[in-house]
Amino acid sequence: MTRRRFLVMARAGNTSLHRKWLQGGERNFDLYLSCYGDRPQEYAGDAEVLREMKSTKWPAWNHHILEESELVASYAAVWFPDDDLLIDAAGISKMFDLFMAFDLALAQPALSHDSHFSHPILLRDASYVLRYTNFVEVMGPVFSREALFHLHPTFAQSRTGWGLDYLWPYLLAEGGMGAKIGVIDAVSMTHTRPVGGGDIYQGQVGAGAADLARLAELYPAARIDSRYQSQNLRINGGIKSSGPRSGFLARIHARYAVFLAKRASRRTPKFRP
Repeated sequence: MTRRRFLVMARAGNTSLHRKWLQGGERNFDLYLSCYGDRPQEYAGDAEVLREMKSTKWPAWNHHILEESELVASYAAVWFPDDDLLIDAAGISKMFDLFMAFDLALAQPALSHDSHFSHPILLRDASYVLRYTNFVEVMGPVFSREALFHLHPTFAQSRTGWGLDYLWPYLLAEGGMGAKIGVIDAVSMTHTRPVGGGDIYQGQVGAGAADLARLAELYPAARIDSRYQSQNLRINGGIKSSGPRSGFLARIHARYAVFLAKRASRRTPKFRP
């Protein structure tokens, strides 16, 4: 198999949107599907790699990476989107190009204003190409090769994924990569389902709380506490089309941009299939 430079690894259920990712332009990425739905055979022609596994997202990826570490390590960067994210091939390819151009370790595309969302800091700020931050959500992180193999052992430590997005920046900072985390505003994706709306996660609120408690015990210095962490999400600077902005001006702009994004999102009808 002739490999492209980048890899998209997605868990695919019965309503997966991954076919949208293959449309709308040339792509610089291969697709690895891990199917948890009832009809994996329907996706046989969609991906360079097709696997089947009944499990939640991050423990499944820990398993697949351990089984196929040489394959995964052959790619420069890997994106792990939820299967309800709407974006096209051109957008994904641009995301990877910008990720590499800015030498990032961990990032995600910004969320469009018609997305269902939990954290307004991740909604798109059109005045930026990229914002440096201390948080990337588990719904769609992209990792550099180095960051992925630094962090992937944590994938098995949270069945629901709760707490991983608080833990990863802490571990990257310990590994000297804490300044390489960002939200790529030049590319946006739409989260098409309400938060926690995936079939495989129904009824797992208690499990999520248990995952948070487990991570807090394993990494006491990381402050894995959702209230503390949500109050400390921040923008550290960014790249504007007219040039970089950092320090005090970036923080002031970020607060104002989050306010505007929340207001715009409330006024924008949420995505409906």
